[in-house]
Amino acid sequence: GLSLLQTLRLMAEVDADGGNSLDFTMFVKVVRKCNEKDQAKTVEVFQEFDTQREGVLDCDQQNQALTLLNCVDAMGRLPYRSASEMEGADLRVFLGIVERFKKSCLITFRQNQGFAFHEVEELQQLFRRFDRDQDWRIWKSELVQVIEVLFPQEACSREFR
Repeated sequence: GLSLLQTLRLMAEVDADGGNSLDFTMFVKVVRKCNEKDQAKTVEVFQEFDTQREGVLDCDQQNQALTLLNCVDAMGRLPYRSASEMEGADLRVFLGIVERFKKSCLITFRQNQGFAFHEVEELQQLFRRFDRDQDWRIWKSELVQVIEVLFPQEACSREFR
């Protein structure tokens, strides 16, 4: 998945008029770009672990590649793969494994407001960074710093204040 910063950059790429909103066409472009970036990253990782350039990853190579792609559930388990997939997966099969994993994460995404498990952990770390008194609440006095750090452009914007 993409980080918040990467998502905001993608939005800026498709926002031709420089406005503060996306119409449906721009939204579709953002989704398409995200999907393309995800698939390109998966292909890149596949190629990185296909050290012999055979076009097939064995079980150990798959495990390493899937871990690098954050294809692990909340318990740290890798996606289910059939015996034949574990024997060896070409790029098409590997892309299918990754896609199945993403689909299986939909319940988690919904429970976590659209974020994957590892993204929720990152958000919790960020939250703790700004929660000075560690009471699991960010007070208005703390919120100013959050906005200045995470959204510097908006922090300087008259419209946002």
